[in-house]
Amino acid sequence: MHAFRRLLLTELRNRRSVILVSMAALICLNVLLAALPLQFQYASHHLNGVMTLNIAVCYVYLFIVFLRCFSTWNDEWKVHSIYQLLTLPIPRVFLILYKYIAILVESFLYALIMAAGLIIQYRLTDGMLFRAEPLITFNAAKLLFIAQIVLFATCVIFLCFFCSLLGRVFSRFPLMIAFLAFLIGIIITILAVTKLEPTLMIMVLCAAFFGGCHYLLEKRIAIV
Repeated sequence: MHAFRRLLLTELRNRRSVILVSMAALICLNVLLAALPLQFQYASHHLNGVMTLNIAVCYVYLFIVFLRCFSTWNDEWKVHSIYQLLTLPIPRVFLILYKYIAILVESFLYALIMAAGLIIQYRLTDGMLFRAEPLITFNAAKLLFIAQIVLFATCVIFLCFFCSLLGRVFSRFPLMIAFLAFLIGIIITILAVTKLEPTLMIMVLCAAFFGGCHYLLEKRIAIV
């Protein structure tokens, strides 16, 4: 576990500058979004535009995290550190999990800032910006829905990991292979979730993509 913790801290330390810059940019965006309603004197159509901008910012940062899911393994090849990782006397499972947790930590930091920004905007507009009740009330159905979202996000992260590693198995066109594998994987995921029992299928797909990552790291990516 000591080696796992060191890997995780090293990953976060290597991403520190990017994370801090992204967080600073998100804070500035939230400050601007909080100031906009004050300029518009709480007009309803302007508040709708502010909420749309909030949603757009959320999507932008979701896309940043999504790109990180792909780049986290590709960066290891760029700096030629992948083979050092593979020679470490630790289970391959640790290599997958520490990158997964690092992405979760980064996502949580962005989500925390966005949530704080929405709370401030809600207070400044006296509750006119959006209804807070759906966000602050919890019941079994909502908790299940949140768990499904987290599971689905985990499934997508492991799918991105698998596609990145699969592309690196091939010496030619690794990015194209990774992209095609992702398209096939996401189509399979969507069909499985919509046609069968969602929670069970997401768990099965999470295990399948995680197992695929482990197999590629263990058997297909050679140490040279």
